[in-house]
Amino acid sequence: MTIQSREQDLLGWMMARGELPEHVASLKPEWFSDRLNGYIFSIVCQLSVAGSFTDPSTVADTLNAAHPANEHEQDRRREYVWNLVNNAAVCNHKYTAKVVAENGKRVEMRNALLMAANEMMEHDSYEDALSAALGHVDSRATEGMERGLLTISDIAKIGLDFIDSRLDNKFQGLKTGFDDLDDLIFGGFRHSELITIFGPPKGGKTTAVTTIVENIALTKVDENTYPVILVVSREMGESQLAVRHYASLGGANARNVLTGHMRDEDWNGVSAAVSRMADMNIIYDLDSNTPSQIAMKAAQIKRSRGRLDLIVVDHIGLITSDRQRRSRIEEVTDITWSLKTLAKRMNVPVVMIAQQNRKYADRKDRTPVMADLAESSSIEKDSDLLIGVLAHRDGDLRGYTEIHVIGARLGEIGMVPAKFHHNRLIPCSQAEFAAARSMSEQDDQTHGKGLR
Repeated sequence: MTIQSREQDLLGWMMARGELPEHVASLKPEWFSDRLNGYIFSIVCQLSVAGSFTDPSTVADTLNAAHPANEHEQDRRREYVWNLVNNAAVCNHKYTAKVVAENGKRVEMRNALLMAANEMMEHDSYEDALSAALGHVDSRATEGMERGLLTISDIAKIGLDFIDSRLDNKFQGLKTGFDDLDDLIFGGFRHSELITIFGPPKGGKTTAVTTIVENIALTKVDENTYPVILVVSREMGESQLAVRHYASLGGANARNVLTGHMRDEDWNGVSAAVSRMADMNIIYDLDSNTPSQIAMKAAQIKRSRGRLDLIVVDHIGLITSDRQRRSRIEEVTDITWSLKTLAKRMNVPVVMIAQQNRKYADRKDRTPVMADLAESSSIEKDSDLLIGVLAHRDGDLRGYTEIHVIGARLGEIGMVPAKFHHNRLIPCSQAEFAAARSMSEQDDQTHGKGLR
C-alpha cells in the first residue's frame, strides 16, 4: 500500500467522521507526500476546530477559496475530494497517522542532510561548518518529541504506574552516594531532569561532581550492568582526569603523582584506582563544545552501548550556542534549553556544572543562593534541580563541604554536609558538622573580642 493511498484513506476517514483525534491533529500538512493532500488535511483541521461541517462539498469550496485556481482545476479538486470519501477503505487512523508522520520526518531529515551538505563550503572553518550541519540535523532529530495533549486522567494513570514501579522497586533514581542528599531530592537523580551544580572557581564543585559520578558509576543498575555515563569535559585533559581518578578512587597523592615523586602507597593507590576504573562505563568527550555536538555524541553512545544513564557537562561556561547570538546571556539561554531538551529526548538526567559569580565573596554569609548563578537567569528557570557547593578551605570547618539543595521541582530545600577525604567527598553526619561549626563560631567570637 503506497503512502499516497494511506493519506487518501486517512483524509476520507476524517471527512466522513468529522473527528480530529490528538494523534491526527499533531500531524503537519508538509508531512503529506502529496501537496494537495496536505492542503486538504489543513482545511479539514480548520473546519473541525471551528465546529463546521467537513462534508466533501464544504471541504472542496473552502479549499478552492483558500487556494484559487482556474475552473478546470477547481472541478478536478472537487471530484478528488468526493472520491476521498467515496473510495476510502477501512482505516486504522492511529497507525496511518503514525506512518504519515514517519514518512514526513524521513523526508525532512533527508532535506536537512542535503541542506547541510550544500552549506559545508560556505563556512570559514571546519568547526563552523560542522556546527551548522549538526544544527540542521539536530533540529530534525528533536522533531515530534512533544508529548502532545494529556488529559488529567492520563496524568493520573501515569502517576499510578509510577507508584507501582516504586512499590515494586523497579524505578530507582541514580543514587548519589549521599543518603541525606538522595532523601532531599526524593530518591536520587531522575530521568529527563536538568540538574545544575554550581560553586565558586576552585570551590569544590568539580570534586563534588566527580565523587557523585564515581559513586553512580560503581553502583550496578541491575545484577550484571553498570551505568553508562557520558562526561563532556572541556576543562581538563586526559592526564589530569586520570590523576583525579587515581586520587579519588585509590587515595594516591595527586601532588606526588603529578611531580613523579611516587611512594609505595601512591603506587598502591594507582593500582587500586585502575582496578575500580575497569568496572566503570564512563566515557569522556573532550571535544564537543556545542549542545548539538553533545547530543550527537550521546546518541552515538546510546546506539553503540545499548543504553545511556547520565550526561555530565563540565562546565557551561566553556560551551557555546549552536546559533550566533548578540550576548552571552542569549547564548546561555540557548544552551540550557538545549540541554533540558536533550535530557527529555534521551530520557536521562543531565548534570550541568556552572560557575558562581564573584559577588558571593562580598557577603559575610557565603551560603549559595540563586542570585549567585553566573551568566543567565535561564539556568534557574530551566533547571529541575539546583545544587550549590560551598567548600571550606580554612579554620575549624576546613575539610568540610556544604551541599545545598536550593531549588527542586520535586524535592526539598536543605543542606547536606560532606567531608573531604583522599581527594573525594564522603558522607558526614549533621551532628558532626554542627559541632565543627559551633567551634568555628566560638573561635570567631573569641578572635573578635581579642581584636577589641
